[in-house]
Amino acid sequence: MLSPAQDRPVADRATVCLCARSAPFARETITGTRCPNHATLAALIDTLEPHFGDARALLALSAQVEEAAGLPGQGNTRTLWETLATIAMYDVGASRIFEPHLDARAIRAQAGLAVDAEGTWGVFAAEAPHARLTAERAPHSSSGERAAGAGEEWKLTGAKAWCSLASTLDHALVSAFINDTDRALFAVDLKAPGVTASQDGWEAHGMAEVPSVGVAFDRASATMVGEPGWYLNRPGFAWGGMQVAAAWFGGALGLVREFDTSLTRREPDQIALATLGRLCREVSACAAQFAVLADLIDAAEEGAATRSGDSQEGQPEWWPAALTLRGNVAASAESTLHTVLQGMGPAPLALNAAFAKRVADLTLYLRQHHFDRDDASLGTLMRKGEES
Repeated sequence: MLSPAQDRPVADRATVCLCARSAPFARETITGTRCPNHATLAALIDTLEPHFGDARALLALSAQVEEAAGLPGQGNTRTLWETLATIAMYDVGASRIFEPHLDARAIRAQAGLAVDAEGTWGVFAAEAPHARLTAERAPHSSSGERAAGAGEEWKLTGAKAWCSLASTLDHALVSAFINDTDRALFAVDLKAPGVTASQDGWEAHGMAEVPSVGVAFDRASATMVGEPGWYLNRPGFAWGGMQVAAAWFGGALGLVREFDTSLTRREPDQIALATLGRLCREVSACAAQFAVLADLIDAAEEGAATRSGDSQEGQPEWWPAALTLRGNVAASAESTLHTVLQGMGPAPLALNAAFAKRVADLTLYLRQHHFDRDDASLGTLMRKGEES
């Protein structure tokens, strides 16, 4: 079990709180001292902080992060998001390392598989024009024209792009085409024969410790997870998108804290106070959305995360909610980057390595968002009347 560090009072360690009662108050969101999870998250940061910047060392602590975070849709959604946001508030790269591991854990749970599988996990589901991965049944896995099913052994051949930490992780959930148009999700051992992660190509200044590289598959053994199409159609896919937004939010909160702290070193003028007030408004607006959606997800009846098609049996349509939250948080984080950099000037970027790393990490992480394309998708859903 996690316990607070002996040499640091828990109250001294800020954590993120996404409770509805704290959302209107930016300082409570950022300090978390009145949050039920404060002591656990403060202790977690004490454990992780010495290893920030070292992906392998952080992944070795995955069990502690799992214990603190829980699973979405089981009464722990807010706790999960607070965990990722708190980690990102201290180190964006660390949150980026743990987010896909926690997502893979949730996906396995939603598929009815063992949650506490050994090793570290990633999720490689991005599609790129220059990289296509295909799957075919292993010769002994089926006969005739029987439909593809979960749990069967398949062989993966081709390439996958944007595979974060592929040479460091033990396993991954990987999307692959089973025919010209349909995709399915597969669990694969990244250390097994037929799997080769590239060692080149990552030149980023942000997320330097989280290289996203290509992986080549040569008839690598894999097991189908869920039915074809299940990964993208389940409500849990939208919930996972909100989970990433929690990490973005935490990264932006770290910048807000930096700006707030800078005001203690000099008497703030009206422009500085107006800047802080604007940042506080954005913090509260995003925190309120997280609080509402976490409660809605946890109120959904058991099994909601696993069903294909999330408008069944009166369930809310989750994808418009995910697009709305992600869009608002991404826009707020971009605004926070601009506002804080303008307000603090060049000194922290030039003289504070941790601050410069945070800016570079968050800038790159936000590029995962599709901005106008996602807004177009949301507008399309609204035109079709699917937002209600």
